[in-house]
Amino acid sequence: MPDVTGYRAKMGVIVPSTNTVVEHDFNAMRPHGITFHTGRMHIARPVLGSDEDFEDLLLQLRESIGVAVRDVLTTEPDYMVMGMSAETFWGGTAGNAAFEERIQRMSGGLGVTTGASACRAGLEALGARRIAVLSPYQPIADANVTQFFTEAGGSTNFSHLQLDDQVVAARGETDAAAQIEAWKQINIEILKNFAGYGILYTNQVYARQPNVDYGHELISVPQLYPGYNETTTITA
Repeated sequence: MPDVTGYRAKMGVIVPSTNTVVEHDFNAMRPHGITFHTGRMHIARPVLGSDEDFEDLLLQLRESIGVAVRDVLTTEPDYMVMGMSAETFWGGTAGNAAFEERIQRMSGGLGVTTGASACRAGLEALGARRIAVLSPYQPIADANVTQFFTEAGGSTNFSHLQLDDQVVAARGETDAAAQIEAWKQINIEILKNFAGYGILYTNQVYARQPNVDYGHELISVPQLYPGYNETTTITA
């Protein structure tokens, strides 16, 4: 019997327990008849202040991913999606392939999409080889991202936008006009780093797969969501 809301496909999505963005973004770009069901990897130490902290985060993910996959499989999904990209870049292309194989085994053979594979597919669709990466990661993670894209046939240049202090100040601003101006300046600084270049947002490129037909041309633009509409179809 088809699922009432996910009558076209049900996607099992694995995210860290601390993540508050992936579910929102996936549901915001969800076609009719496609549903996303989340399993969470428990993160007891959500600290990312150093390379060591970052590696500890990945250790926590690896320890808890089995439970997350187990739980989401009770929804009987048709496909699996890794909703956290860093782990999928770790170890380059071989590391990503091994991760996908692991999830396939854990899920009983379901297909799986990762951030690394989705980015690669999106860049190949655009014919892009030299890319700039806007990264929130620590240097050890950037090294793995560079390894992945280099092995995939590209080259990377990283940009770390140091806007944390400005964001904190904008959030705490009590004068409405001053707060608007603060956010304006933050967005200007962001735009300076990518204006004129096609943008691939990680959650967006999950959909850049051969089994997705948007029903219209999809051009990379500085927006968070791809152009899903009633003409979009997803095949198994």
